[in-house]
Amino acid sequence: MKTFLIKFRTIMSRDVIKRLVLICFEWFSRKSDPDLRDGWRLAVGKVLENRWLMGGLFLGNLLAAVFEGGTIGILALAVTILVEAQSADLVLPKFAGINLFVDGVVEEIGASGVFLILVVLAMLAQIIKSAMAYLAKYFSIRLQFVISREVQDEATAHVMRYSYGQVMKTSGGELGAIIGQTSAIAGIVTIVNRAALSVTMLVTYFAFMFLLSITLSITALLLIGIIFIGMSRIIGMIKLLGDKIVNSTLEMGHIVVELLNAPRLLRVFGVTEYAKIKINSTRRIVIEAQEKSAAIKAVVDPVIDSITIMAAGAFLIVGYLSTGERAVEVVPKLLLFLFILNRMMPHAKSLNEVRMGFAGSLRAFALTGNFFNPGGKVFSRVDGQVVDRISQGINLENVSFSYPNTATPALTGITFNVQQGQTVALVGGSGGGKTTITSLVLGLYEPGSGVITVDGVNLQTIDLNAWTRLIGCVEQDIFLLNASIRENIAFASDEYSLGEIINSAKAAHIHEFIQALPLGYDTVIGDRGSRLSGGQQQRLGLARALLRKPELLLLDEATSALDGESERFIQNALLELRERVTVIVIAHRLSTIAHADKIIVIENGTVIEQGNLEDLLSNENRFFQLWKLQSSQG
Repeated sequence: MKTFLIKFRTIMSRDVIKRLVLICFEWFSRKSDPDLRDGWRLAVGKVLENRWLMGGLFLGNLLAAVFEGGTIGILALAVTILVEAQSADLVLPKFAGINLFVDGVVEEIGASGVFLILVVLAMLAQIIKSAMAYLAKYFSIRLQFVISREVQDEATAHVMRYSYGQVMKTSGGELGAIIGQTSAIAGIVTIVNRAALSVTMLVTYFAFMFLLSITLSITALLLIGIIFIGMSRIIGMIKLLGDKIVNSTLEMGHIVVELLNAPRLLRVFGVTEYAKIKINSTRRIVIEAQEKSAAIKAVVDPVIDSITIMAAGAFLIVGYLSTGERAVEVVPKLLLFLFILNRMMPHAKSLNEVRMGFAGSLRAFALTGNFFNPGGKVFSRVDGQVVDRISQGINLENVSFSYPNTATPALTGITFNVQQGQTVALVGGSGGGKTTITSLVLGLYEPGSGVITVDGVNLQTIDLNAWTRLIGCVEQDIFLLNASIRENIAFASDEYSLGEIINSAKAAHIHEFIQALPLGYDTVIGDRGSRLSGGQQQRLGLARALLRKPELLLLDEATSALDGESERFIQNALLELRERVTVIVIAHRLSTIAHADKIIVIENGTVIEQGNLEDLLSNENRFFQLWKLQSSQG
């Protein structure tokens, strides 16, 4: 026995069962929808990864069925002895040996004593059966939450592995809703547990029913078959409603997040009533579909109960009328049969509920399968050459780029270099491609053609995480958390001390403002920094970038909201970084980039001229025109 257990454990540890089950699954699901098949494959794989919990679930259900069968058998003997003390073979004629033993006991202690003993044994069997059913349910709950946690963790990690371009294809609200829908995979455990318990119980009940009467058992089997077939139309309706619920939930997530993230805009334009109606109407679609689904499911129980009662009455009437004078002998057997039928029908209903659960989950399973399928998706690079500094510079050579589903290229043949320690300014009209260039340098997108190199190494071969750790970025639209100033400057990192945070705030000329606040660096700044002015938000963003001690600083209109005095402080801070930090700055206010080592003029996605301030002014081309225009405007 010990050797057998060791071999069994070895087989389980080698994932043989998992591979066999997945092979069988692939064969049976080969003609199903690919997304749905991927969803089921994930569910089956997760269940098999936790096969010990699944084994405990099935074992608990099996033992529950065994003790349920034991209860019925004991009660059958008790009823026989109560009705006819001389013989126990009236109800269970197949078990002659047991009946002879019971007949002997009856002669010694009397029918009443044996009846009481059997009833107590039946009660004990039911207690054990209930304990086993609870054990199976406990394993089911444990397995469900383990899988739910694992799948949602993996879903979040999956999104975080998306490239920036891939993430931008789907709204944040919809992504959140999709991650939420992946928990439907865990719901398979509850469905499987109910199915396993119902099947084992039904097998047990039918075994006893066939011992009592083959004819009545076939009739009961036909009755369940009719109910099962009759449920097909309802199952189809549940599936359609399940699809509607999932699709509407995704739409609701998209709308709710987008509208609730724009509280100022809604009030400035006076469209809060529109937002309320839009959110509520979308939510109402989900609720109405859920209500209709629940109403349809609610019809099932009373219909099956009515059919069961009518069938039981028919069995009794037909049995009584057909037996005539033998009715007194047959009625106990018939009553026991009906007792088993009554115990069996809840499990028949449970199987139909399992079918409805499957039907309602199909869309969520297909959605999850499509979500986890890597086909057609672009992910961030996780491998490559690790860089820890910029020693020579960055070079863009004949770089072109187009955004997905656009006919006009965003960049065409961009060529320029940024030497280490230089400050390079990108100027030109709005929509010319300046921000796209910084996105390419950050590695958020990859060039359609051409190459970007860092110290002579192709950026596409460099580890993206290592590269972005060298960069500090400040954009015109600063994203701030509804958290403390300290947390916003540190931004998702606990590796910086308060002293380092204060130093970066001083460099960004915001330390004095923070110190004047009652809670200082622990002041919560509101949703997206709503309690700060635009200039304060930008300086906070600059402090966040400087805290990283970057090798490369990207400033995209980072001083556009600053007053003149604050801007001078920032310019002085940037001058102090010269030669130590490489800076690429985008600016529309040309006076802010007068000290740049190189100015590159971008128009319609191409470089039309580049050089220092004196050279560009002396050329009297596009930059000269822009400079003259801004100078004349004061």
